[in-house]
Amino acid sequence: EDGAAGGVLALAAARNDIEARLQELGAEVSALRSDQDLGQHVGALVASLKDIAPKVVSHDAALKQAAQDAGGAEARLTRLEDEVSRLVAEVEGSPSAQEDAGPESSATLASSAA
Repeated sequence: EDGAAGGVLALAAARNDIEARLQELGAEVSALRSDQDLGQHVGALVASLKDIAPKVVSHDAALKQAAQDAGGAEARLTRLEDEVSRLVAEVEGSPSAQEDAGPESSATLASSAA
């Protein structure tokens, strides 16, 4: 009977080991399924990024062009403000403005008066 009891105990221990291993395998399979689902989501994300990336590049180029245009417009505006200030000074007859403007300004004033 001791032999039979020992055999039963050995079988019970083996069964417990098998059950523990099955639980480990079940957890691994579950993790693999999660990884597979994650892989599908990553694939969809990559596809979306492939669609969006050219648009981002295009918008970046448009923003750079707009910034360049704004810089040029700002420079023109500054020149116009300077010219308006000079013309106001000439019209008001400020002697210092006429001296600062030099002979070119006097010629411009003379030609515009004619």
